[in-house]
Amino acid sequence: MPTHVSLTGVTQLAAGVEESMALRSDGTLLAWGMDQFGLLGNGTQNNGNVASPTPVTAVTGVTGLAIGGNTQLVIAAAGVMPNVVGENRFTAVAVLNDLGLIVHVTLIPDPDPLCANVGSVASQFPQPGALVTPGQDAFLRVYGPHQGGCA
Repeated sequence: MPTHVSLTGVTQLAAGVEESMALRSDGTLLAWGMDQFGLLGNGTQNNGNVASPTPVTAVTGVTGLAIGGNTQLVIAAAGVMPNVVGENRFTAVAVLNDLGLIVHVTLIPDPDPLCANVGSVASQFPQPGALVTPGQDAFLRVYGPHQGGCA
């Protein structure tokens, strides 16, 4: 049954047999209609009706969308995770922020008593070469002062 919905900031619309989607200008996605195949992208199937436009939080940075039958296609911007191991913490964070990633930093003790590695990235996740999308989490382990202090 047709239902009136109110939308603002929408740049694209797509409608299928029993579901609809709207793309906002900020790259976020809204969906509504029959949710028998996981319409909201959150790993659940309500097997019911999503009555009003609801944010699809599993994907961000959307640039296009289409619906055909009961199939939804969403195109989102992606980048390649660079290798930032060994880089200065602040440089690495800036590079990852430029990709739109949400960066989480954990300090670990420098194994060198002279603290030669303090401030550099020890490891990263996702691994270099992985496809990443804006809004995705990235994790850096960064060397801090040696366990017993710096010599």
